[in-house]
Amino acid sequence: MLRIACMLMLSFLLTACNTWQRIDASNTQVETDQYSVVVPVGWVQLKVGDHFLITRDGPDLQKIQITVSEAEKAFAAIEKPASESLLPSELAELYVADLRKQHKNGLPSLEVVTNRPATVDGRPGFELLLRYKSDNGLWYQQRVTGFAVGDAFCSIVYRAPALHYYALDDRQYGEVLAAFRMKL
Repeated sequence: MLRIACMLMLSFLLTACNTWQRIDASNTQVETDQYSVVVPVGWVQLKVGDHFLITRDGPDLQKIQITVSEAEKAFAAIEKPASESLLPSELAELYVADLRKQHKNGLPSLEVVTNRPATVDGRPGFELLLRYKSDNGLWYQQRVTGFAVGDAFCSIVYRAPALHYYALDDRQYGEVLAAFRMKL
């Protein structure tokens, strides 16, 4: 019981320190030390640690998440590093293995619909289209673009329920991806 109370308190503190901000015409350009990106007007944004999230209707209905992590910690669940020397297909396999390992049941419904090379800001990487069923039975689609650069690994992820929401905002994901620029 004490553990649950501590987890609830930690969750409250983390969300209290970071608040969602509405994106309007004056703040569509997001700049960090590691990257810049243009995000859609009318959505909301949240920065939590290495993760930058945007959503229009709530993160369970659609979200685009940008994560830049240290290469050594890129695939923490399987304890494997990312490296520019790896082929994009190898990085994609590590991403999928790490995603499976992060979930308590191993995501048995996870399907890799496509796994293909991609270029992000002139850098070689991968693009995955994944499909899986959540613990409450809802099917999600997730598009992941990732690449290694120097001592970092970057992933840009779009996730939404497969029925209705995914198709609505896939175009916005493409626009965010096209506007993404690494500074490393």
